[in-house]
Amino acid sequence: MNKSGGMTVMWNKEVKVLVVLTTAFTMEVHIMDTEINVDSWFIGIYASTDDQIRRNQWKNGLIDLGFEGNPWTWSNHWNQEGEIKQRLDRALGSSDWSQQFDRANVKHIENFGSDHSMLLLDSNPLKERRKKRIAILKWRNNFQANARKNIEKVKKQLEELKNSDCQDKMGRNKMLKMQLKEAYDEEETFWNQKSRVQWLKEGDRNTLFFTQV
Repeated sequence: MNKSGGMTVMWNKEVKVLVVLTTAFTMEVHIMDTEINVDSWFIGIYASTDDQIRRNQWKNGLIDLGFEGNPWTWSNHWNQEGEIKQRLDRALGSSDWSQQFDRANVKHIENFGSDHSMLLLDSNPLKERRKKRIAILKWRNNFQANARKNIEKVKKQLEELKNSDCQDKMGRNKMLKMQLKEAYDEEETFWNQKSRVQWLKEGDRNTLFFTQV
């Protein structure tokens, strides 16, 4: 408070935020994970620069979540002798939270507008893969209906052609059979894709099994 710089907390539209509270040295965000129906608090703390005070501030039994990226989060940005780089910023979690979100990871993202890096906390890094699986399922349902509809349509045209006296009956028959083959090929693609979806589901089950073990 009344110091240069400050602290910012940002989240994307997929995060359901219930409330945001601020104090002179904290930003507290109440978050609801709607997928697993679990709520938690994210608390950003602007720790004291006094070593003794800061040590007491971190005596809270929290677990360091680790990081990916540069091993430092702050630099004085000196390009010559005397440059200092340190890991001043870090993400911590309670033991309960760390068990609930055991796949969570933290990335150090370089920020050219500040001497501090940004910390990106992803509590569920596998969420994107689930989104892709949902997209595959939607595509599968639509594709299945369209492929089967196309097959029945071409078969009906072949049946009508067989009982007709139209000109170039042979050429028309050949063209429709080619269309029918393409429709069956598309249906085969669908079944291959369905097998892949099943494989993804089984893969997730196995991942969960090994995590629990």
